[in-house]
Amino acid sequence: MRHTTRFGLTCALLLGVSVSAHAATYTTTPTTSPAVGPTITTPSTGYVVTDNSTAALLAFSAVSPGESGSGAGYGTISNLSIQIALGAGETLGATTLAFATGSFDDGLLIKVNGITIVDFDYSNYTTTAFGTKFGNGVAPWQPWTNEGNPVLSIDFQAGTVELLVDTAGGGRENALDDMTGSPTPNPIPSLDFMTGVTFSSAYKNYAGPGSIGEQSLDFSAAISTASAVPVLGPSASIASVLLLLLAAAYRMSGSRRDSL
Repeated sequence: MRHTTRFGLTCALLLGVSVSAHAATYTTTPTTSPAVGPTITTPSTGYVVTDNSTAALLAFSAVSPGESGSGAGYGTISNLSIQIALGAGETLGATTLAFATGSFDDGLLIKVNGITIVDFDYSNYTTTAFGTKFGNGVAPWQPWTNEGNPVLSIDFQAGTVELLVDTAGGGRENALDDMTGSPTPNPIPSLDFMTGVTFSSAYKNYAGPGSIGEQSLDFSAAISTASAVPVLGPSASIASVLLLLLAAAYRMSGSRRDSL
């Protein structure tokens, strides 16, 4: 199902107030791809979008429910495609897209425009050094029990990917830095929301039971528009305002005479 949101703002021409009308829209298209390997009892239904837009900001939050299954491979992939269309005279400002998820069993897959930026499972964190550093300090680490309160956080504007986990010694650190192999095989690609961006998330399982919790996306894009008409600033004199009012009244009276 495609979801398009349009928002507008119209202001009266008053002292010190400009007239602006935003025609920008965003379109979201959620889809799912079937699991590859695991058997899923109740597959995730994919992302559901809630609009949070304001007069000067396109914004939404999206949530994909978790799922569980069994067997090695990738679970149901939840995809969300996002595209922005601007109106005449509008410009796109700061744009942010952030992702987060909690417990998982036993790994994760994240893609952007088909490029894999996160891909790991149990085999990437079985070392004794990893297990004694994170969570309760006993190897192996068990994220499926929510050990260490793991949160995968991706900030696309900052270009950061972090799997934040409590350490046995106190504090929280990015556990991806301590994994073996290549848990982050590619950097975050450049995002162009005018041509479209597709985000994909799923769990990856090494063996046995597998699952993922709720996955969430938060998006915002600032929209600016040049003032449509000249306006009177706060320094305008009372006389100039009165002259404008008199001119308007004169035109109205002329229209009445012409109609007689």
